[in-house]
Amino acid sequence: MHAAVFAAVLTVSFAGPPLSLAAPASEVPDPNAEARRRFAQGAKLYSEGDLAGAQFEFERSHALSGNYKILYNLAVVYLERHDYAAAKRALTRYISEGDGAIDPTRLAEVEAELSELNGRVGRLALQIQPSDAEVSWVAIDGDPVDRPEDEVGLELNLGSHTLEVTAPGYLPYSAEIEIHGGLSTTHSVTLEPRRPPAPSLVQPQQTPQVPNLSLIHI
Repeated sequence: MHAAVFAAVLTVSFAGPPLSLAAPASEVPDPNAEARRRFAQGAKLYSEGDLAGAQFEFERSHALSGNYKILYNLAVVYLERHDYAAAKRALTRYISEGDGAIDPTRLAEVEAELSELNGRVGRLALQIQPSDAEVSWVAIDGDPVDRPEDEVGLELNLGSHTLEVTAPGYLPYSAEIEIHGGLSTTHSVTLEPRRPPAPSLVQPQQTPQVPNLSLIHI
């Protein structure tokens, strides 16, 4: 995290009237009011050093409002949590969605940060065999992700990651993969068919032994 570049969390303006402290229960909730409340709470948690809480609130505020400036604040939090891939995605979207509205000085700083982040993330592409397997689950470090396409790949932080892949009719696949900054990695996944259980042997019923005795007459 470069403090000189991201020294402070941005303030954001939302459309609509100022946030009311209370509203009648019969009123329809105002998404902008909720977004402002979430944003203010995120900024407060950030100032207190609660990065996880700040991330949650900023993400909710952005989901409610769609305000591109919140992506900058999310990038600040992601960087301080060392989630470089998420920070890069947030800053890339910040530039794209704020096209033409970002101050040139800030834009240059963000582009410089993005250039440095390229060395802290890598890409993972998967080649899954059989190719017709209907993959139902791909997870990185326990978190579900969209299946990385061979041509594009999934952007990940550099370092070691646990890959999991599941598909109906196949055994679960798991492997440790290594991601190198600035490089693309292609990992081959070979799924093993799930074989039906072997039939259990039926033991023949034992006929009880009859004592070799006969009745006597009295």
